Amino acid sequence: MSKAYIYTRVSTLQQTGVFGGFGIDRQITTIMDFLENATLPKELGYQLDPNNYEVLDSDAGVSGFKGHNFTKGSLGRFKSRVASGEISEGCLLIESVDRFSRKQGFDAIDEFTFLIKRNIDIIEVETGQIFSYKLDHKLTQLSTSIERAYQESKRKSRMVTKSWANLKRKAVDEGIALKRNIPYWLKLDGDNYQLNETEVERIRSIFNSYANGKGVTAIVRELNKVGGKYDGKLFSTNFINVMLRDRRLIGWLTGKRKSSETQAEWKSREIKIYPEIISKELFDLVQRRIDANAVAKTIRNSTKQVSLFNGIARCGICNEPLIGHFTNKGNYLRCLGKRSKLGSCNSSLIRYDNCQRAIIEHVKSIDFSMIYNSNNKDVGKIDTLQKRLNVVVAEINEIEIFLNTSETHAEIIPLTKARREKVSEKERITNELSTLMKEITIDNEELSCDIDELCDKTNVELRERYNQSLKKVLRTIKIIQDNNNDEKMFIFNFEYHHDYAMHYVALSIDGELLAYSYIEDKDDLSLKSSCIDINLKTGEINTKHTPNDIETLLVKTTLISMRKKLIAYDSSIEIPEI
Repeated sequence: MSKAYIYTRVSTLQQTGVFGGFGIDRQITTIMDFLENATLPKELGYQLDPNNYEVLDSDAGVSGFKGHNFTKGSLGRFKSRVASGEISEGCLLIESVDRFSRKQGFDAIDEFTFLIKRNIDIIEVETGQIFSYKLDHKLTQLSTSIERAYQESKRKSRMVTKSWANLKRKAVDEGIALKRNIPYWLKLDGDNYQLNETEVERIRSIFNSYANGKGVTAIVRELNKVGGKYDGKLFSTNFINVMLRDRRLIGWLTGKRKSSETQAEWKSREIKIYPEIISKELFDLVQRRIDANAVAKTIRNSTKQVSLFNGIARCGICNEPLIGHFTNKGNYLRCLGKRSKLGSCNSSLIRYDNCQRAIIEHVKSIDFSMIYNSNNKDVGKIDTLQKRLNVVVAEINEIEIFLNTSETHAEIIPLTKARREKVSEKERITNELSTLMKEITIDNEELSCDIDELCDKTNVELRERYNQSLKKVLRTIKIIQDNNNDEKMFIFNFEYHHDYAMHYVALSIDGELLAYSYIEDKDDLSLKSSCIDINLKTGEINTKHTPNDIETLLVKTTLISMRKKLIAYDSSIEIPEI
């Protein structure tokens, strides 16, 4: 007696019992009836035992025309068992040849003969045909059956293609909704699409969060804290990454790209049939940020090493970006103008850990509501500009990373040009944002995090959120580490989204406040400092104490830096000589 192996397959899930179909059940019943009553030719040298069989996993919704049942289906696993010697003989029972394969003739014959040559006979139950080396004149019959199955599949494929093309035409010309593969954020109402408002709002929130600088991992954590996906499963980073690229969200149906197609040819087959639930501007912003992050991630070693002040920190001497330099010997901020081919700068290395703590502590003491009032009606526009600014900053960071590692002029020149263009775009956005940010609601609690938790580089989500909060209220932080005095110190220049607002502060390496100087627009425009206050409208001066060298430097620097901007802001202002 030889063991029988029962194989069944259907091309679509609708043919299974789960969806009310009966294709799999019908095939198993037909094969079991055959097994109960089978009498095989004596030439085979064996008969089948109705009690000695194995039902292989059914290939439900697996294409035989494309050969998926061999590449990722149950039949492929059976073939592997035969190839490994686990199964050395037996009989494979199939309802018909087209259940085994609908591939082109020669390809299908290869699959049949692979098993037959390894002592696995194949019986087509529907016709009673037996394909075996032990029987003569079976190859012609097998070839005929294979060709019939292949041609039938081609005919069905053409019919489906024509039907699908007709449905897409009606969707474009008449607005009739496609009834299959409906995106989960939509539902059908007759021939029209309706929005699933809960899912749409969640998708919009995801896009806004990502455009505002939040990472995919952080988004997934937040979503899973409040509940999973529409299907009850948890969100994954892969699911969100695919969603952020999904052009159906802006209305386009894009088919799978064929191996022979160019990008342009593939895109030319797009049709716009879905409701647009994400604006084109927001979608494009997200694509730019994804592209910028993808390149940057291949270069930096770890997300834990990204500076907390990424995109904000700049050299106080040459105004080039400060790049995190993290080694086993220590963590530093280094000026890009010093460490790359962009130029030369005599700035010192900045102790990152000390600098980080000093900035966090000082930012806590700043009352941003005094700088930004709270009556702005253009919050939506401000939000859009900040998203654009985040994307442009990410693109500039990407270019700067390349510049930092470039060795030849052939690389440096185009990168420098690209950087200059992006910086100009950043300045345009910043200027527009500055006008709108004169009055904006600020939540100081966003910047009042626990310093130890914030300095822990493993708290990636917290650090990303803090970085984005800083960017809302600060244009740049210019940093100098002064090593020339007996006491080393940091000098910070906090620049806000107001052209006329800036803030200088000198802190010791340990974070002790040594001096400060800033412009305040409250009642009257004034300069406030640790040693002297000046009303810039009336010229009134209030001296608190005799300034030391550091205090004098900060007050003079503030007035010199702001002279033109203050006069442009109010031409009646007279800047005193200090």
